[in-house]
Amino acid sequence: NGPATWGPSEEIDYFAINTELVQADKRTLSQLVEHYRMSEQSLNVVNITTILHRSAKMRIQLPNNVAAFLATSLATAA
Repeated sequence: NGPATWGPSEEIDYFAINTELVQADKRTLSQLVEHYRMSEQSLNVVNITTILHRSAKMRIQLPNNVAAFLATSLATAA
């Protein structure tokens, strides 16, 4: 199926994004987060919290550009 992304005219399904994040293994989580960053995916506070929690639990060190993306996303979170 691929990452849950939507065009500008479609409503964002934050629940679907969170489901993808929770179900992802270590490799997939890193790929998903990078995809979200590259596509400037809109994330809500729950999505951002899930990314931080899951990456810490899996001992994934987030790159600086991903951390910056998450900080920006948090500042503009829906």
